[in-house]
Amino acid sequence: MTFIERLKRLLGAAEARREEAGEPPTACTGADAITCMEALEKLYEYLDGEMEGVSGEQVSRHLEICKNCYPHLQLEKSFREAVRRVQVGEVCPEEVKQKVMDSLMAEGFTSSR
Repeated sequence: MTFIERLKRLLGAAEARREEAGEPPTACTGADAITCMEALEKLYEYLDGEMEGVSGEQVSRHLEICKNCYPHLQLEKSFREAVRRVQVGEVCPEEVKQKVMDSLMAEGFTSSR
């Protein structure tokens, strides 16, 4: 199983459970609740600390409690932590770079090389 397939499986698990249970797209409620789509669109701004005010609080609250969005939040946090642990000056083997690029291209991403 490729990295992309495992990633899709992880992210799809929460969605599949939600659909099987017949739940609406978001488990979050309240007058100021935002949708999963709105929260996930702001995920990177949230993690980068670029959100302030009410919208930042709404995104934070949604990502932390929504059973559909929480796995996305944790995956991105884990990925960022793994990137931070890489030693400065450490070089990724060319074969690893090529495997990543091949997987991304197989999923429809284009290379800027």
